[in-house]
Amino acid sequence: MSSRRSKNASPPWAAALEDPMQNLYLREPVPLPGWTILRETTNYRSPRDLLGFIRKIVGPEVRLDAGSPFDGSDVSVSTYEEGNPEEVIEATKRAIMQALSLGFRK
Repeated sequence: MSSRRSKNASPPWAAALEDPMQNLYLREPVPLPGWTILRETTNYRSPRDLLGFIRKIVGPEVRLDAGSPFDGSDVSVSTYEEGNPEEVIEATKRAIMQALSLGFRK
C-alpha cells in the first residue's frame, strides 16, 4: 500500500474559508474539488455603525452581519472629483491625517 497522494488530491483535513467581502477584485473563487468550503458573512473587523453605513449604500441584497462588539466610530466621508487622480491622492492624505489625529498609529 502506497502512502503517496495524488498532486491534485486535497489532504483529509482540507478546508477553505471564503469571505466574499474580501473579494475586492471580483475574481472567481479558486476551484478546490474535494475541499470543504466555509462561507462567512459576519464581519468582525469593522465597527457596527460602519457596517450600518455601508448597508445603507449597498442595499439589503448584500448580506452584512456585524460581529464586532465596537460601535460609535463616528463615520465620516471623504469625497474627490471622479477621474482626477490628484484629488484621490489628496483625499487619501486627508483621511490618513484625520485617522492619525484620532490616535491611530502608523
